[in-house]
Amino acid sequence: MIEVKVRGLGKCLSTHWWLLMLKEERNSRYLLIIISSADAHAIALRLTKTRLQRPLTHDLMQSLIETLGGKVSCACIDHVLSDSRLYAQVVVVMRGRRLYVDCRPSDAVALALQASAPIYVEEAVMAEKGTVLQDQHERVSPEEKEKLAPFAEFVNGLDLDGL
Repeated sequence: MIEVKVRGLGKCLSTHWWLLMLKEERNSRYLLIIISSADAHAIALRLTKTRLQRPLTHDLMQSLIETLGGKVSCACIDHVLSDSRLYAQVVVVMRGRRLYVDCRPSDAVALALQASAPIYVEEAVMAEKGTVLQDQHERVSPEEKEKLAPFAEFVNGLDLDGL
C-alpha cells in the first residue's frame, strides 16, 4: 500500500466534473478521481476544517463508529472495477478487531480526513490509474498524456511546482 495525501480538489470547467487529486508521499505519482459535487463539498469542508452547525453524512458515519466504540484506522483505495471505476474500503478498529467497510473512494477519503487517518492506494491501482507529473517544464510521456486526457484542463490549471 502507498500512502497518499490530498493535493488538489477542483472542478473542470469544460466537463463540470469535480476532481480529487491524491499524491504519493514519496514519489511524483498522482491519482485523479472524478467525484460528485456533494463529495467534493464534504472533502473541502474537511480540508479547511470547517465545522457546520448540523452534521453531514460523513459526520454521522464517524459519530456512529465512535459511539459503537470504533475508530477509523485508514482509508484504502484497493482495486479497479471492470468498468474502470475505483473501489475503496474504510478500515475501522473496534474491540481489537479490524473491520473492512466497502465504499466509494470519495467517501473513504472524506472519512479519513474527518478522522485524521492515513489514506492508502494499492500499488496495482496506482500502476494502472496513476500518472506521473513532474514539474511544468518536463515532458509527459504519450502513455501519461492518455491517462491525463479527461483531466487535462484541471491539471493544466494547477501550480505543479507548489504540489
